[in-house]
Amino acid sequence: MIYIYDILLNWCDINNVYDFYEWDLNDNLEHIKKINLIKVDNNTIDDFINHEIKVNQNLLEAINSKCEVYTQDNLVFLKYAAIFTDCNRVIAIEFDKNGISIFKSKMLIDEETEIIDISCRINEIKIDYKIMKKISKEDFLTRLELKIKNCLIKEFKDIYTKKNYQKLKYFYHEYSNDNFEEDINIIYKKLINSLDKLNNNHYKIYNIIRMLYTKKKV
Repeated sequence: MIYIYDILLNWCDINNVYDFYEWDLNDNLEHIKKINLIKVDNNTIDDFINHEIKVNQNLLEAINSKCEVYTQDNLVFLKYAAIFTDCNRVIAIEFDKNGISIFKSKMLIDEETEIIDISCRINEIKIDYKIMKKISKEDFLTRLELKIKNCLIKEFKDIYTKKNYQKLKYFYHEYSNDNFEEDINIIYKKLINSLDKLNNNHYKIYNIIRMLYTKKKV
């Protein structure tokens, strides 16, 4: 195994691994001084990206405390972390002491390109691992889409629970342009179910909600 030096990682929950263009300054960003690079086959990288996995102790021993992280005062070591690639895709993974993947990170585009270039000149390593479960990705929504969906779910449920039926009907008409449906339970279910697939009307409702809350703060 070889090392990659001086990169930025954004450690995310394995269910929500963000592309670099969705990174936020409030994320768990770490400046990595040094980390192992491991080349694997296509099936392995598929499993490592799309599943929670458990690797064997041999891998943990090989990468034990090899990942060095810059802090304001000194260097700290991540116990079990490495970058994996198949010369096409790249994923960084942090494991717990049992070998279970707990955090993942994608790369900045220039750093990913450099890693892929390097990996094409090194040997592939076979890793023994077990698939624990498939990762839930919220139907592959972007970070913004997921934020909008969660906001609307919370708002619709809150309005329905508080029996603010006129407001719920208003949002329903904004969504569907249907002025005939009057059963509030059907309206509520239709609104919630509609969030399985976001469209421009959902964005319109989301912006209305944002403006309403902004006015309350003024």
